[in-house]
Formats: sequence, structure tokens, C-alpha cells
Amino acid sequence: MICSLAGMAAVEQKFGFLDIGNSGDLERAFETVNRLVSTNAVCGFGMVCGADYSSANLDHNRELTVSSEVERLYRRAKVMLNENRELFCGIARALADKCYLTAADIKKIKEEIKAA
Repeated sequence: MICSLAGMAAVEQKFGFLDIGNSGDLERAFETVNRLVSTNAVCGFGMVCGADYSSANLDHNRELTVSSEVERLYRRAKVMLNENRELFCGIARALADKCYLTAADIKKIKEEIKAA
């Protein structure tokens, strides 16, 4: 899920605004987290209900939990992007020059960053 939010986070970090082009990624992240919260109890059994039981209160609490979890994952994506900014910029520069990269190219970029 962090990967699905990383594109949106990268646009925000690079350009300072959110782009609507990432709305599909955001929608998928919400759907996945909702499924995990409602059926897999990843945020506790209090968010899971049986097939025959539901309530407005449970639905409201689940929506808040899902939103909070997606927000947490989005912040984590931004941290990961920031921590690896040099690598991603190096990859972007190399792609602009070469149009494709091999594992050896990426390894070389990583080595150059470590040496700097």
C-alpha cells in the first residue's frame, strides 16, 4: 500500500501540491485498507463484524480507522522517499540519459552515493 501511495507522495514532495492523476492509487489504497480492517482485523477485532451485523457506529469507526491508517501509510511513504531522495534522483537522471537501467546501473548509482 505504501507503494501505491508513493507516487502521490512524490508529486507532493517535488511540486508542493497533490495531483488528481493519482486518485486511482488513492482509491485502491483505501479499498485495500478497508478490506484489511473489515475482514482481517489488522486494526483490531473491534472493526470486524459478522455478515449479519452492522451498525452506523461501527461503520463510522471503521471509516475513521481506515482514513487514519491510509494517512499513516502516506506519511510513511513520504519519509521513505525523503530517506532515499538521492537514490531516486540518481535513478531519474540516469533514466533521462539512458532510457532504461539494469541492476548493475542501479548498483553503480548506489555505490556512487555511498562514496560521496
